[in-house]
Amino acid sequence: MARPSLPTKEVKKAIITVRAKSEEHEALLKYCEERNITIAQLFRERFSDVLMSA
Repeated sequence: MARPSLPTKEVKKAIITVRAKSEEHEALLKYCEERNITIAQLFRERFSDVLMSA
């Protein structure tokens, strides 16, 4: 039986990307939790000018 190959560069890069995105998501959740707001409220506050002009 053949041994599974080691992860390729692309797979390793994808794993690193997923970890980074997970850390960003955790930071976003923590930021919102500390301010007692939802992510939706945060985006409405930050992008209200863009939403109003659409």
